[in-house]
Amino acid sequence: MCETKRGKDMPNFKDIYGQEQIVDHLENAIASGKISHAYIINGERSSGKEFIANVFAMALQCESTGQEKPCNECHSCKQALSGNHPDIIRVTHEKPATIGVEDIRTGVNDDIIIKPYSSDWKIYIISEAEKMTVQAQNALLKTLEEPPAYAVIILLTSNIDSMLSTILSRCVVLNMKPVKDEIIKKYLMEEIHVPDYKADVCTAFARGNLGKAKALAASEEFDNIKTKTFPFFSKEKEFTDDSILTLATAEWMLRGGNPADYYLKYAQTYPYPMGSYGSMFISWIHLASRGIMKPYNSCGNGSAMRVAPVGWGFNTLEETLSAAKLSAECTHNHPEGIKGAQATAMCIFMARQGSSIAEIRQSVSNRFNYDISLTVDEIRPRYSWHGLDGVIDGGTCQGSVPQAITCALEAVDFEDAVRNAISIGGDSDTIGCITGGIAEALFGIPEDIRQCGMNYLPKELVSIVEEFETKYGR
Repeated sequence: MCETKRGKDMPNFKDIYGQEQIVDHLENAIASGKISHAYIINGERSSGKEFIANVFAMALQCESTGQEKPCNECHSCKQALSGNHPDIIRVTHEKPATIGVEDIRTGVNDDIIIKPYSSDWKIYIISEAEKMTVQAQNALLKTLEEPPAYAVIILLTSNIDSMLSTILSRCVVLNMKPVKDEIIKKYLMEEIHVPDYKADVCTAFARGNLGKAKALAASEEFDNIKTKTFPFFSKEKEFTDDSILTLATAEWMLRGGNPADYYLKYAQTYPYPMGSYGSMFISWIHLASRGIMKPYNSCGNGSAMRVAPVGWGFNTLEETLSAAKLSAECTHNHPEGIKGAQATAMCIFMARQGSSIAEIRQSVSNRFNYDISLTVDEIRPRYSWHGLDGVIDGGTCQGSVPQAITCALEAVDFEDAVRNAISIGGDSDTIGCITGGIAEALFGIPEDIRQCGMNYLPKELVSIVEEFETKYGR
């Protein structure tokens, strides 16, 4: 991630944190005049790829004769800072989940034949390049094979594996590195004045991504809103790790086999989701990718978060509980991790079967010994990331599943359930996912909410949802 100490209007290579290799490469390229016609900057979402691309573009176009580029003072730099530089083009796309062939033809191929208006270079920045279709990549390849001498194309991607080998072979690939925790924490505390305790939490969850740490420091998830009044959808939101792994469970239900295979496949396909995977799960991914699929005795609430499809797939409670156990124990083989998944799946199963709220509540209490006697209003002032009254970690099943169940059982409809979940605070996205899964079985999802949610998903995940709904119902 990169950030400027002098303010966002004064970007410079010196303000790029923790990416010394990339900075050295780009500065040396400028100093020697050996500029490649194509670059790929690969790294997690919010890791600072855009900032680096912008600084590099400004530096290439900078009119200063001094050593420091960009100077932020010349006419070219001022144009770039205002977003109006005629020779720095940011390629846009119509569909949020896809960059199609027409986007590339219009944004790059048809334009690149026109010489620069006022600079030596004409620079194209393509964000979210992993969204390019194969056809779009092939269209871009034609330009990469014979680029004009003045052209520089910068591809920004969070999944380099989605790029064709022919594209990779014609680009200089620059991989973002994790930023050290001590650098992130120092930045949060000194530059944006985050309190020490909050800086620790944000740093831990960011796992080397300064941009993510900043977002967490400002997010509702880490600064819980404690109210049911908030925008239900926004353009800034997108599908998360919760969405991805829930759909991995859905595909397992559709195809059969080992659930671990699906969790690995989905994590590899979507390596940098909003919200990010837990640190223990990431370690599991690395081992699993080498054929070592060993559970790690976790009681984290990820097992309950991803289990909802299991609740729809069987005709008996015992089958449901057995499948929930299978879905959990490939990673979360701690008794509480299994218990959280089973309790969530049971709530969904019973709701599908027409059980009353009182019957579900009693069954959860009796079978799993969860205390779900408190109301949402009673939970809200006492709940946080540290759980209820700070007694049990809110990131564990035992510290969040009872509260998530309560949020669903106390609701009057699907939206009210999700608002309950967000309003109690703590691990809001996961609690919301657990609650939402139960609430769908209780109330159904209004079509307008369903459609808005589906719009956040790429086409391949929409297809899984639709196939699952066709087989198991809504």
